[in-house]
Amino acid sequence: MQEIDGRAQTAMAQKNLMDSLAAMPGSPRSPKTNWGKIYDLIGERLPLAHETLNQLRIERRDVQKNIDNLACKLADAPHEPRFCFEVVISAKADASLTGELTIRYQMAAAGWQPLYDARLETEPDEGEQLVDLVRRASITQNTGEPWEDVALTLSTTRPSGGTAALDLAAKIIDILPDHPPAPLRMATAGMLRKSSPGKETTEAAFDDEVHSMPEANMMRAALEEESQVEQSGFQARFNVAGRVCLEGNGVEKKVRLGGQKLAVNLLIRSTPLLDPTAYLHANFELTEEPALLPGKVALYRDNVYVGNGQLPLVNVGEHNELGFGADDQMIIKRIELKRTKGSHGLIKTENTDEFTFQITVHNHHKQMMPVRIVDRIPASNNEKLKVERLKDMSEPTHENLDDKRGVLAYEFDLLAGDENEINIHYRLSWPKDERIG
Repeated sequence: MQEIDGRAQTAMAQKNLMDSLAAMPGSPRSPKTNWGKIYDLIGERLPLAHETLNQLRIERRDVQKNIDNLACKLADAPHEPRFCFEVVISAKADASLTGELTIRYQMAAAGWQPLYDARLETEPDEGEQLVDLVRRASITQNTGEPWEDVALTLSTTRPSGGTAALDLAAKIIDILPDHPPAPLRMATAGMLRKSSPGKETTEAAFDDEVHSMPEANMMRAALEEESQVEQSGFQARFNVAGRVCLEGNGVEKKVRLGGQKLAVNLLIRSTPLLDPTAYLHANFELTEEPALLPGKVALYRDNVYVGNGQLPLVNVGEHNELGFGADDQMIIKRIELKRTKGSHGLIKTENTDEFTFQITVHNHHKQMMPVRIVDRIPASNNEKLKVERLKDMSEPTHENLDDKRGVLAYEFDLLAGDENEINIHYRLSWPKDERIG
């Protein structure tokens, strides 16, 4: 803009000079004045000066329009919050000295979450079955100050959480009066519904897949450095390798913390009452420190991404299972063979319902596979309602699985190409005049 103004001033000076020459009183008797050339010069140069001025006005208008547009965009753009910290230190010294001062402070707008990659080779070239487990961390900080080229240490402690067990107040009960309680207000009921999210809401929180390119992840894993782990009896500290740059606007950054290979036992699991799909599971025992913190795990089977899982807290010496997707070489079917209704008894008549189901499992693998099938029969909550297993029902390996009444588990080894059948056969009986549900 200043350059345009300067060129405009030059052209204006030329124009003023031409105007002054045109207005000068001259004497035609003076032999030294060539008025013809002067008039020709004015006629030649003045239009050029006017043309230059017009062009500069157009350029200046265009530049001003761009400035106005940029000013509007800046006015509409959200202003990032700026945080400022002031540290006041009082010091007293008897003589001049030099030293180094380190300031430590806690901020609530920074944190990290554990992430994992789990890679399973279903047919290793040699040796035992292994899962390659890679630890990662998802780091975010929204402090407003960028972290440039910093040494980063991640800790499993939670300084912003509680530090002692909560106190429990007494609970007093009494006999209620004979009048009914006041109805629950609609606003309160809505708050209760909001405080108890359904399954759909909980599952939607795990949504995004951040490791959807297995080839790129494999290349990145070959170049990543391991962090150094400091383990104590109550906590672990991960010193992230290298230096880290992290913006202060909440942008996520992922770093590798380490990795280990876990010996696993493969197992086929299915719940055909709900879904006849067979799923490949890998059971492992954690044998090395540190513990596995709860977090999302990206699952790969034979270098193919199969989905996301969730790891709970797994301490050293504990067992856990990871599911590695559907196994199409195991065919499982559950069919209802018979359902009959009837009654028996002369003096005290009872209703009866009899159910017969059959579960078939076929192994199309080239090797033996351990299998666990989970099913159930009803569990009675009243002595008048009886649940009776009939004699041709298959004997379960485990009853009341995970302390859930009536839930049964059938475990067996199935050879390559073999088929196994499980029979679920039971009868319900209850008084004639009663209803069940």
